[in-house]
Amino acid sequence: MDGENKDYHEDTVLELRPPELRQIKDYAVLIELGGEYLCEESILGKLADGIDQCLESLRDYVFRVRRRFVGKPLHEVDISGPFDGIEGLAKALRRPDEETKEKIKEGRIGASLMEATRQMADAVQELIERVQGKTDKYRKRDLLLQAYDKLKFFAHTLFTTYKYLTRILLC
Repeated sequence: MDGENKDYHEDTVLELRPPELRQIKDYAVLIELGGEYLCEESILGKLADGIDQCLESLRDYVFRVRRRFVGKPLHEVDISGPFDGIEGLAKALRRPDEETKEKIKEGRIGASLMEATRQMADAVQELIERVQGKTDKYRKRDLLLQAYDKLKFFAHTLFTTYKYLTRILLC
């Protein structure tokens, strides 16, 4: 076991939705639907521990993705914002005050966790697509400039052809 490479995920196919995201989503659904029954600090602490474990695995996954494709412009994808949002919710679950317990009972913490998970999934998907070579989408301005260049080329070709044909016919 000592000589084995512990980084066995190097050759795996990149998943657009890693299983850690599904686990965090499951926690969000559990908190949203069963919030009234889960307001004991011991249960909330276990949920927060599970979310933290998923976040740690997700951090490793994102690190492996970035390390695997060195040199690609990945700085444009904001991963830290969704991480911080989910981490903040886990901290709120770990040491809930009365206001937080009310939010849990109403389902607002679960909904917030679900939204943060959705943002994280979108960010991870964007990161993987960029790593795999996704190009930026064209804006309307770019499309108009491209059409203008094609039209200019076509008009220049017609004008040059007309000019040479008139010289040939008039000479």
